[in-house]
Amino acid sequence: MVALVTLTAAPDQPSAMSLLAVLPNQAEVARIGAEALVVWAHRLYSGPSYWNPLRPDLLAEQHLADTAQLALLATTAARLAGEQRYEAELLTQLLTELTRGAQNQPAVQAALDELLAATLPQIIVLVVTTGHADLADLVSLALQLAPQPGLAALLAEQVPYPSVQLAALAATLASQQVAHYRAGTINEDPDTTNRLAESLNTLAARLAALGRLEEALAASEEATGIYRELTETRPGAFRPDLAMSLHNLAIRLAALGRHEDALAASEEAVIIRRDEARAHPDELRPDLASSLNNLAAHLGRLGRREEALAAIDEATGIYRELAEANPGAFRSGLAMSLHNLADHMRDLGRLEGALAASDEATGIYRELAEANPGAFRSDLATALNTLAGHMGDLGRLERALAASDEATGIYRELADARPDAFRPDLAMSLNIQAARLAGLGRREDALAAVDEATGIFRELAEARSEAYRPELATSLNNLSANLADLGRREDALAAVEEAIIIRRELAGTRPDAFRPDLASSLNHLAARLGDLGRRESSLAAVEEATGIYRELARPGRTRSGPAWPAR
Repeated sequence: MVALVTLTAAPDQPSAMSLLAVLPNQAEVARIGAEALVVWAHRLYSGPSYWNPLRPDLLAEQHLADTAQLALLATTAARLAGEQRYEAELLTQLLTELTRGAQNQPAVQAALDELLAATLPQIIVLVVTTGHADLADLVSLALQLAPQPGLAALLAEQVPYPSVQLAALAATLASQQVAHYRAGTINEDPDTTNRLAESLNTLAARLAALGRLEEALAASEEATGIYRELTETRPGAFRPDLAMSLHNLAIRLAALGRHEDALAASEEAVIIRRDEARAHPDELRPDLASSLNNLAAHLGRLGRREEALAAIDEATGIYRELAEANPGAFRSGLAMSLHNLADHMRDLGRLEGALAASDEATGIYRELAEANPGAFRSDLATALNTLAGHMGDLGRLERALAASDEATGIYRELADARPDAFRPDLAMSLNIQAARLAGLGRREDALAAVDEATGIFRELAEARSEAYRPELATSLNNLSANLADLGRREDALAAVEEAIIIRRELAGTRPDAFRPDLASSLNHLAARLGDLGRRESSLAAVEEATGIYRELARPGRTRSGPAWPAR
């Protein structure tokens, strides 16, 4: 009985009464009386729930390890809770106790293994439908302690992508899916090997979502190598898969600042997809357009702006034709391509054309969001923020602020409903809004926006350092500029000094990606030190920034920068 109390922590008396059905000796339950038994357990251990776990933790672990039929007790409780109002809470409690005990007690680890083998599909359905982040993280830990590769192979694709709150679980499932398919490739069957490559590409995307970029690249490289070998023996079957894998590999390489390598992979993907699209235009032209979008981005990062514009222009033309024939399937692709076209036109100083493309993209996303808000409101917000930038370039500052305000309002609503998924977007949008407000001289309002953004990124970076420290540094840079605008010089210096600490650490591990940002912050630091009359220190900072920029300006270096305005 004490084990049941510890494993379930029933929230109220009716739940406790229903959970008594889990006990194997129902004759004893009947003899004592169900109500008397649950009340006795309630009085035995006080706490926030109706039933409360045995404490301290080590005592609970030992008691669970000594419990006969622990696995049956846990599995039956989980099944009984299925579709009950307390299902998530009970599963969270079950996994909390079993994962704690499994690390020291073999008997508890065996029970955890049996529980997952019996109920993992039920648990995955629950976390996917509810987005229960704490439970998802517990399931991820449980799977690391008691791997279930066979089940993971079946369940990994059920977790939506992207999903911030389920990111760790998604990566764990994908990793075990890879292990399952890797074990099946001993006989070198091409279909099984193909599934391994597919799972590696999935794993790469899941790892990248967690900021584990080097591991993501390794998975993507292995997948591409497998598809290259398969293509040599069966090109008709696997060349499209090789192109898809190269497309993804380019994204992984670019995320690590390896832009030349990213461009090479992207160019190869376009060559393959262009050939395939000639043979199967109805089926494969969308893939070609997608890879052309990717190619344009890589060319742009390398300063090859005319070629980038040509690539994105071709992609937009393809999507326009596809959307005319099948708007339901391809208007979103057209909007995405127009959005990117606007950025590349802006890079070449074609500001009116950039605004027109951005305005068209925003109009399409607005229509899509009206028809399907769940799918497209976040895209509309992104398009509005980009539109604000293009309006600002042409001096249309009031209209730029209106677009930015609308975008931030959308993200605030989305973040209220799903904070784990949309708080990063809200913080990004607040930074953009701050820039628009500052441009209109509304400095107090700008400071309030960037201060809120920095607070959000600080919380996010505490939880997921690798994913959000770069954004925190950029937000601190912006905060410093806004504080300086208001004459708060000491506070401005403190903010940029913190940004430099972060960017120095990031540049130490990934110089290609983060040294440009470090140089930008050093220039900010020089200005802030100058404001305070610290001229020697200011000169040292600007000399270091100049040295970095001089190195970055050498032939073959790539351009880099934040995805949203930095001051």
